[in-house]
Amino acid sequence: MLRLVACPSCRTQYDVTRITTPVIHCPCGAQIPNQAPVAVDAPVERCSSCGAALGPDARTCGYCRSTIVRDLRLLGLICPECFARSPEKAKFCTRCGLKFVPQPAPGSVPEISCPQDHETLIARSVGGLICHECRTCHGMWVPADDFDALLNKAVTARRTRPSQGLGGHVHHERPAASFKVVYRKCPVCGDVMQRKNYAGRSGIIIDWCGSHGTWLDADEMEEIATFIFDGGLERSLADQEQKRASQMAGPSQMRGVFEHVKNDGTLLEFFSELIDF
Repeated sequence: MLRLVACPSCRTQYDVTRITTPVIHCPCGAQIPNQAPVAVDAPVERCSSCGAALGPDARTCGYCRSTIVRDLRLLGLICPECFARSPEKAKFCTRCGLKFVPQPAPGSVPEISCPQDHETLIARSVGGLICHECRTCHGMWVPADDFDALLNKAVTARRTRPSQGLGGHVHHERPAASFKVVYRKCPVCGDVMQRKNYAGRSGIIIDWCGSHGTWLDADEMEEIATFIFDGGLERSLADQEQKRASQMAGPSQMRGVFEHVKNDGTLLEFFSELIDF
């Protein structure tokens, strides 16, 4: 049965199901007692699948249509914040709505090395998510399951603190080697990672292992957040949708598209993007 504890300082959640050490040392510097909390019997007020608010007698979630579990015998996962019990596979606490984002406990996973300069990466807690940073080149390894969540936090930080990026960010000068076209190896499995232009046109090249995660050079997370904040991702998705519509269109519809781009003087760009899609 999954057992979670939360850091009292940075609120990072750790999976301590198989951890026997009495104290967990969080990368933020705090120490977390590895003790099973006393469960609290509380009313089910949130959907365990999506976190939406529920009526007192709801049998299904009005938002995601998931079945609501109220049988105490099936509620085994204890929230690390409010200590209410939720279903074992819950994604959200059924009392306070906390999203469960369990991270591997420090020391429970092997050390990994920087794919750029082979230095040992240092665990860092960023908004409740554990990433691994290189102290030499300041690149960052983001596990596959956490990339979108971390990016959302970076975009929020960019919106609320435009000059600071992801929480007090300091710009780092990248080594010249980071600008060369180099196919790096995944720090987890050792396979060569794919080089991907984020959103197809951002110009931000990230290194991606489909099984394990993404490597970001120094400042690339903040650059991606700025790209999204400035509407780049939305425009890219709209362009991709237009390309799909163009490919699926019939001859008469294509003639209309052709006339439109010809009149706008973007015929070359139209065919170029169609080929690259």
